[in-house]
Amino acid sequence: MVRKALILGAFAVYACGPVDQSGTASGGPSGDGGPVAGADGGILTGGGADGGSAPTAGCGGIMPADLGGAITVTMPHGGGDVCWNATGDLAGNVAAEAHRSSEDSWKGTWQIWGTTGNPRGSFSNVGGDLFGQQEGFQSTQGSSHVVWSTDGQALRRSDLDDKCAPEAFYASTGGALVLERCGSKLTARRFDPRGAQVAMAEIGKGSSAAGVIDAQDRALIISAQGGSYSGRWYDRNLSAISESFTLGARGGSEPAVRPLAGGGAAIQIDGSWAATVRSGTGSADTVPPWLSSHDRYDLQIIRQGRGYALIPRAGASPHDTLELYSAAGERCGALKFPADGLSMGPDGTVIGSSGDGGCTHPFWSGLLR
Repeated sequence: MVRKALILGAFAVYACGPVDQSGTASGGPSGDGGPVAGADGGILTGGGADGGSAPTAGCGGIMPADLGGAITVTMPHGGGDVCWNATGDLAGNVAAEAHRSSEDSWKGTWQIWGTTGNPRGSFSNVGGDLFGQQEGFQSTQGSSHVVWSTDGQALRRSDLDDKCAPEAFYASTGGALVLERCGSKLTARRFDPRGAQVAMAEIGKGSSAAGVIDAQDRALIISAQGGSYSGRWYDRNLSAISESFTLGARGGSEPAVRPLAGGGAAIQIDGSWAATVRSGTGSADTVPPWLSSHDRYDLQIIRQGRGYALIPRAGASPHDTLELYSAAGERCGALKFPADGLSMGPDGTVIGSSGDGGCTHPFWSGLLR
């Protein structure tokens, strides 16, 4: 999941983030923010581990037969606005935001559309830490954790420390991990899919932090201490279950932490994949070649844990193509889309971005579910 000055790697999302904003998406913009049917216009290419041979049996069912048609929506926005983030929920609803391009630490307005492109609702003053649930979304807003309905209504609001800087992070098992930084003190909270707080703990000190809840329902929290990053695993109650381990030199921006299929996580620092970590293990592993070769790409689990999509971010090229791999790291092929920037929802919906400010969004509902 890149947020300017806050998140490196976009997400996501859960894959949300800034995109290159040039060209025209399939179907063209809709002036009223509603849907326009679009032709697929995409290209599917196969490839094995070397990028040229046929994919192996581990790639079965990873590549779609075709892209199908896209629904195109336009995020309402004013002159000078940009639309950096788009995501979705597990029911196929799509959400995208708009904010002033001049804002460094931005809080935008989010619009939600249904699977057919029908506008459903909106909410404001929310940054890029918005994460889809079974139906609806969770995020922070000011000094609160909020559960949002698909119509943009706040269904549940939980107070956080009003003297701290909170940020939500992705939870593979639903809900959210929220990290609050109060000066150098770090506090972690876990919220379940309904938005109820299930745990809270002070986890030490750090000048910045990021995290994820993996498929084994364990939380990995990365914090910056001095000139380096350290990591540690926590259980559902936020009790430490591993020793702290070092991840190397501190980067210029917050690390991105992405879940791996079956459990564990991959860590990206300043656009480069720095380590993978097995679930609950107090040490970092070397990044496998298929991932280390994709700097400035985001990573998302697809096909119910059977594969991955690598999503190009700022500095990667081309920006309109997803690279698909099996869970074992076998290259299965590439999907080229008629869009200039790509994001994904957790249900496998692929969301493009182009046009004025990147605010036109063709999407392919459930394509990689």
